[in-house]
Amino acid sequence: MTHRLNLTNSKFTRLGVFVWAFPILISILVAGCSSTPSLSQRVDVANQITQAKGWQSSIVRTSAFNLQTYTKPISQTNYPQTLTVYIEGDGHAWDNSQTPSDDPTPIDPIALRLAVQDSSNAVAYLGRPCQYVEAEKSRNCQEAYWTNKRFSLKAINSIDEAITQLKERYHAKTLILVGYSGGATVALLLAAQRTDVVKVISVAGNVDTQAWVKYHAISPLSGSLNPATFIDKLSNVPQVLYVGGKDDIVPLEVTQSYVDRFPKDRQPKVILVKDYGHVCCWAKDWERLERGFH
Repeated sequence: MTHRLNLTNSKFTRLGVFVWAFPILISILVAGCSSTPSLSQRVDVANQITQAKGWQSSIVRTSAFNLQTYTKPISQTNYPQTLTVYIEGDGHAWDNSQTPSDDPTPIDPIALRLAVQDSSNAVAYLGRPCQYVEAEKSRNCQEAYWTNKRFSLKAINSIDEAITQLKERYHAKTLILVGYSGGATVALLLAAQRTDVVKVISVAGNVDTQAWVKYHAISPLSGSLNPATFIDKLSNVPQVLYVGGKDDIVPLEVTQSYVDRFPKDRQPKVILVKDYGHVCCWAKDWERLERGFH
């Protein structure tokens, strides 16, 4: 049964936020009233998370963007069959409801915090276009690629190229894609165009952008793709969709809209975690949750 929230009580209505409010609220939830950390400070957070686990940092060059990746060390003589790739959310895309940020690097990289807890042998984390990348290394970093075109074909193809490079680095044959928030949108769009994805895990994911903008009564994401329009290609891809029972940014209703598009015998598995919101408490409990899908 779909749990419908009253739109008149939604944060988007109260703030008068237009189309690109999704990443703004994530930033507000994380940053509170404090000043926005600099790019170097945000990169330092990611480095501290990964260095504590012995992960390696590198930049993957694709045809359109340079993408930041962090990878779990692996024995060069024991390559895995499957590589698990975590894809970051939209990050700090907006400074406020009217002003796009200068840099979309996340203040608190939730997908990265999930990735370093994954028990698989082969795990990689991938930032989205223009996240973490300093000016001298950036390419094509126009604000459209972290606002209205963040799910554009150009962005998706770039991430697709990066994942192919990571797969080759690990000598893997198949992929599990795990996406947090907008990263789940990306993961599904990638699964719709690849043949080597054996599972997609969505964590608080915006899996149907059309249903999302309708729910919040805001304008469509012009220039972006919607996973819900690729059901014919996704119906054979195993999926687990984690939804927070207190998530009023991507509520259960949005996920249910996506699931209802599938044939009854091929609907993705939905796991509703009653007391979770959009940010809390995925990273805190991920070590336990991720064992359920491996």
